[in-house]
Amino acid sequence: DAKAGDILLVSGTLGDARAGLELMKSLDGIAESNRKALIERFKRPQARLTLGAEVRGYANAAIDLSDGLLADVGHVMASSGCSAEIEVDRLPISNEIRAVFGRERALEYAIAGGDDYELVLTVPPRYLDRVMQISTDVSVSLTAVGRVIEGSGVVCLDGEGQQLSIAVSY
Repeated sequence: DAKAGDILLVSGTLGDARAGLELMKSLDGIAESNRKALIERFKRPQARLTLGAEVRGYANAAIDLSDGLLADVGHVMASSGCSAEIEVDRLPISNEIRAVFGRERALEYAIAGGDDYELVLTVPPRYLDRVMQISTDVSVSLTAVGRVIEGSGVVCLDGEGQQLSIAVSY
């Protein structure tokens, strides 16, 4: 179970699969390289099995992102009896999704899109360096995007630390 004080980490980039699904509906005016990369992320997600296996014993909790970052982190927090703060400016977002959809839509897809099948880990600070080294060793990026705190639910914060109201428009 996640514990207050854990660091919240995500693998890879977020929102690409949701963006790929959107592009499958309308392909007009999109650069071929961007379109192809995002659609590929939707059609063929990369399960992070090696990373997941290697961080066992270091992470307190882990889940794959199938329902979207907010929903899946919410599942972990509910089962752990904790809360999470996610700093949206730290979310790893691909250059392709930024180029096609812009920052605001890219953040929306990263926060709530789903189907990326990246991992979310909660890691005690004492194991952070070890887990980051493992991510380098297995060639899967990890990004610290928040922390686990006392309470319940999931809160998204902007770059100033202010709580955001997340509206999903799709």
